[in-house]
Amino acid sequence: MCSSARCLALLWALLASTVALGQAPSARFSLGVAGQPVADAWNPLRLELRDAPPATLTLQIDQGTLRSGELPLTVSHAVRGGAGISVFETTVYLPRFARLAWRLATPDRVLASGSVEGREADARPLDLLLSNLPGSYRAAYATAYGPGARLADVVASDLPSEPAAYDGVRTLLIDGSAAAPRLESVAAAAAGGATVVLLGPLPPSHAELELLLAGGAHARLGAGAVVASGAGPETALTAAAALATPARDTLLAALLEEPLVAPPTPAKQSLVALALAAFALLALLLVRWAGAPGLVGVLALVALVSVVGWRALRPATPQLERDLTLALAGDGLALEVRAREVLTLPRSALSYGGRARPLRPQPYRVDDAGTHLTLERWRAAMLELAPRLADAPLLWDGEALRNVGREPVRDLVRVGAGPLGDLAPGASAPTPTEAGDWPRYAALLPLLPDGTVVGRSACDDACTVWVLYPPAAVDAADGAGEAPPARAATPLLTAPSPFVQTGLSSQGGAPAASLQDAGRAE
Repeated sequence: MCSSARCLALLWALLASTVALGQAPSARFSLGVAGQPVADAWNPLRLELRDAPPATLTLQIDQGTLRSGELPLTVSHAVRGGAGISVFETTVYLPRFARLAWRLATPDRVLASGSVEGREADARPLDLLLSNLPGSYRAAYATAYGPGARLADVVASDLPSEPAAYDGVRTLLIDGSAAAPRLESVAAAAAGGATVVLLGPLPPSHAELELLLAGGAHARLGAGAVVASGAGPETALTAAAALATPARDTLLAALLEEPLVAPPTPAKQSLVALALAAFALLALLLVRWAGAPGLVGVLALVALVSVVGWRALRPATPQLERDLTLALAGDGLALEVRAREVLTLPRSALSYGGRARPLRPQPYRVDDAGTHLTLERWRAAMLELAPRLADAPLLWDGEALRNVGREPVRDLVRVGAGPLGDLAPGASAPTPTEAGDWPRYAALLPLLPDGTVVGRSACDDACTVWVLYPPAAVDAADGAGEAPPARAATPLLTAPSPFVQTGLSSQGGAPAASLQDAGRAE
C-alpha cells in the first residue's frame, strides 16, 4: 500500500505522460488517389499533420536505371504546421523509379519519414469505384477493359479537385450507394481526361452531378467524358470504353517529333578552311619578309580576326526557347499541356516558376519556387508543364463548329473529311484556304478518331494545337431510367498501399514510421 501523497504523485505522473503522448506530432503521407499512384503520370500528394511545427517535406526519387546510373529527382516544399490538424496538398510527377524516400523534418529533428522500393511502382491507369459494393463491378471491368484493370475503392474525400491529379485515372464509376462526391471533384476528373460513369438512377443527394450531362445521357468535358446509364454496369462500361481517346502523352509525342528549337547554323566548313588557308599564307609572308615586326603583326591580326569573327558568328542569344501547347477540348473547357524546349549554348542553371518535368530522364529539382535543372553547353531539354484548365474557343453547335474565342483558329482539319480552312472569331463556317495541312499534323492525325477536328492558333509566339473530339454519341449508353439489377455484395479487397504511410515522432526526436492499411474491406 502506498501513502496518499505517493499515490497522488504517481497518478499525476501517469496523466502527464498520457497528455504528452497524445500531443506528440504525427504525420500521414499519401501519394496518388487513395494512396494508389500511377507511375509516369502526375499524382496528388497529401500530407496530414497533427500538432506539428512548421517543417519541410522532401521527396528523394531515384529515377535512374542500371544503364543510366542514379538520376535524382528532389521535391521539397515548406509545410505549415500548428496546433490541431493541418493538411498540405500538391501534385507531383512520379516517374518510374528505383527507390522513393520521403522525410518531414525541421532544422532540429526529423518528424516522420518512410520509403518505397521501385517494385511497387505501377504504370497501369486507375479505375476508381465510388460505391459501397465495389467488388460487384470487377467482372464488368474485366469485360470492358480486360483482366488487367486496376480497380481502386475510394470514398468522396479521396477525390482531388485539381484536373492534373487525374492524369493516371481512366474511369470513375459512381453508383449512388456511397456518400455523394463534390461536383467540382467529379468535373475535375472528367476535364482531366477520365471517363465518369454515372450508374443510375442516382439518389437525390447526387442530383447535381447530372449538371455535367447538360440534359443528355453522355457529354464531352475537357479531355474526358461523362456517361449516364441505367442499363447495368456492363452496358455502361462498354459505353465508357467506346468514348476512350488516345493517351495524352502519345499525342504530345506525335506533335514533338520535330524539334521546336533549331540550333544556330554554324559557318560552312569550306569557308572556314579557305579562311584558315588565306590567314596561314598571309602569316608566312609577313614573317618571311618583315621578320620580327611581321610576327608582331601576325599576333595582332590573330587578335583582331578573333574579335571580329566572334562578334559576327556568335548566336544572337545564349539560350533559345520555344513553346507548343496541346489543348484537348470539350464543352467549352480545354486541358492544356504545354511543352517547352530549351537549347542553351553555355552551361546554364535553368529555373521555371511552377511545376514541370523533363520529357527525357535527367536530374532536376522541384520546390516552392518552381522547377530547376542544369544543362551542359550546347544541350537541349524538353519540358512538360503540369496540365491546367483553360477556356476552349472551339465548340460543337449541333454538327457545326463555332469559334467563341477572340482569335482565329487556322488550318482546321477534320479527321476523315480533310482540310476545312480557317475559322474567324464568332464564325460558324470555316473559310477555305489553299494552304495544306500544317506539317506537325502529319504524325498527330492518324492517332485521332474520325470526326475529330484539329486546329492551331497564336503561332506568332507559341502555337496552341486544339483537338476537339466529335460529340459524344454512344448508343450503348442509352437506357437510362432502368435500375441496375440487384447483386450480391462481393467485397473488393484493396491491398495495403505502401504509398500511404504514417509517422509518429518519439519523445527523443527520432522518427518512427510505419505502414498503414489504405484498403477498406466491405
